[in-house]
Amino acid sequence: MRSIYTFSRYRYAALFLFMSFFTQLDAQLVIKGDITELIETARNGSSAALVAQTRLENQYWRNVSFDAGFKPQFSLNATLPNLNRAISSIPLPTGEEAFVNRSFMTNTIGLQVFQQLPQTGGRFFISSELQRLDLFGTSTQDRSSSYLSTPLRIGFNQPLFQFNSIKWEQELMRLEYVKAEKLYVEEYEMVAVEVVNRFFDLYLTELNLKTALINQQYLDSLSTTAKNRFSLGRIGETEMLQVGLSALNAEALVSSLEQEKQNKTELLRNYLSIREEVVFDLQNPGEIEAYFVDVEQALLLAQQNQSQIADFDLRLKNAQLELQEAKAANKPEVTIGGNFGLTNSAKSLGNVFGGLKDQESLQISLRIPIADWGLTKAQRKIAESSIELEELLIKDEKINFTREIEVTIDQIEIVRKRLELAKTALAIANKRQDIAKKRYQLGKQDATNLNIAIQEYARAEQSYYQALWEMWQTHYRIRLLTLYDFQSNTPLSAPEFEQE
Repeated sequence: MRSIYTFSRYRYAALFLFMSFFTQLDAQLVIKGDITELIETARNGSSAALVAQTRLENQYWRNVSFDAGFKPQFSLNATLPNLNRAISSIPLPTGEEAFVNRSFMTNTIGLQVFQQLPQTGGRFFISSELQRLDLFGTSTQDRSSSYLSTPLRIGFNQPLFQFNSIKWEQELMRLEYVKAEKLYVEEYEMVAVEVVNRFFDLYLTELNLKTALINQQYLDSLSTTAKNRFSLGRIGETEMLQVGLSALNAEALVSSLEQEKQNKTELLRNYLSIREEVVFDLQNPGEIEAYFVDVEQALLLAQQNQSQIADFDLRLKNAQLELQEAKAANKPEVTIGGNFGLTNSAKSLGNVFGGLKDQESLQISLRIPIADWGLTKAQRKIAESSIELEELLIKDEKINFTREIEVTIDQIEIVRKRLELAKTALAIANKRQDIAKKRYQLGKQDATNLNIAIQEYARAEQSYYQALWEMWQTHYRIRLLTLYDFQSNTPLSAPEFEQE
């Protein structure tokens, strides 16, 4: 079993990573970092990462607890003392019974070891016990002491021809932990997907705000120029009003984007579990270097690594367990048990361990169902149909799962091509915008064409970063589905830390 995961060591690493690019500005925390730094920070300290770690830790200790139940269990049992003073009925040598005043004390101490046998479903035990009986003096009895020792008793209890639930429980617990481990790595990768989405959501808003501010300043300047030209009679009133309206619209857009930026800053801050007020100085995410993904390899890796596949096995195993229980419900049940021990009693402690006498017992119990009025048959049919239903559902889910991987991989080339086209379009739009601005300043172009050029550049910039966002999403989506890094050709795993 893998060691338990804790984040204690990496919390300090996350703090160091934060401090390496934190500065203080006007009582606000400024976080300067690129997308990969923020992803690493979220993996090491976000609430989502801590929840994933705690969930795996919980399952780990469940496994430890379950496995410990199949190891030898040692227990010390003692009753020190057990005092009894009462009038009670006792049998007399004549066969009659009489009520007598009894006053006695017993002290008992014993050691027991028992062992579950998961292979057979039985139980084996060894015990040792010593008991002292003190009779207090009364009108009907003299004061005396005696000892009873059982230095060794060995026994067993074994069901025969019965359903062994322990063996099935072991297999189910193993599958539960396998699923939990795989789910943990997936959640670790899912943190990256969430950071990518929140990063780009904020980054595009900041880009739009930056463009809007530039346009606002430029259109304010153009509005002043248009008013001067109108006063000189060089342009009409309609054109002057159009430029002025564009300037007002630009100012309203800036106000709206500033509010949107604040909201999306909060979303990223909350996901990173930062409590202070912050300002993010996000760096250009850049493009991901192209790499090749083989579809067949990706499908094979997904079959090996995905928690969903482990969940399929677990669901099917549970359905099979119900069927086996239903089949065994109407079968005869035989249980055999017995024990062998050595014992003796004496008036003194020194003599109680001598002259030991053996004692044995053997029991065979039998339960034979006679009539259950079709209950067992109905339960078996329900279990059989449950397996059939689960198999059909799993088959459909596997098809959808396989298709999701194929579509995601196919999207890589589509997204890359779209990104190249968006980059080319952005360069063209930027050049056209520059030319339009210069021509308007020279009076060789009207405001309508200038506004069209500015809007086309804004759309081209938006399209480029949307395509870049999609590229980062697809990259981490493939990692999430396969738990494999095709850039470095290495399997993915969450950090493994020292066991507590």
